[in-house]
Amino acid sequence: LDAARGVARGLAAALGQGEGAFVDALAHPVAQCVLLRYPPVDAGGDAATPTIGCGAHTDCGLLTLISQRGPPGLQVRSPAGAWLDVPPLPGTLVVNLGDLAEFWSGGRVASMEHRVLPPRAGRGCGDAAPTTATPPRDSIVLFSNASYHAVVRPRPGADGTEAAPTTAGAYVLGRLGMMWLADGEGAGEAGGDGEAPGGSR
Repeated sequence: LDAARGVARGLAAALGQGEGAFVDALAHPVAQCVLLRYPPVDAGGDAATPTIGCGAHTDCGLLTLISQRGPPGLQVRSPAGAWLDVPPLPGTLVVNLGDLAEFWSGGRVASMEHRVLPPRAGRGCGDAAPTTATPPRDSIVLFSNASYHAVVRPRPGADGTEAAPTTAGAYVLGRLGMMWLADGEGAGEAGGDGEAPGGSR
């Protein structure tokens, strides 16, 4: 969480805001840490349609920190639509900004769409060299969201429009509700009109 607060200070500085603009909202964060393992899969099949370990998505909260070990597999989608590898680098964390960061900043930072490809047995993954015994891909993921009741006052967008203030908890619950409804389940059970502040992705 200290690392997440450090990133929040840097984000505020990059946006020309006071250092505490986001740190104060992380005083009592809604955080979740998960341990993920992606075992190797059969190297057969069409490389143009790879096996997916975790499908393409954006994170709904403020920011995510990822520690990676083993073969590469994490990819982010570039503005041009290409999938780019994010290889593990010893001693580093991957920082991913989520939907709340994009909403809060008025679109000045982007919530990155990403996915995970599992290692391909005997063939490596991405630029990794083939091996006879491909290890699994391990990652530790910390979802660091703002305090549930933190007030979010979005900055005006590039076109000058400004979204109504909300709370971090209401925003994230709205985003999670939209994801649920996108799967065709729970219609009419999410409460209200199901619209997340700032629209849906």
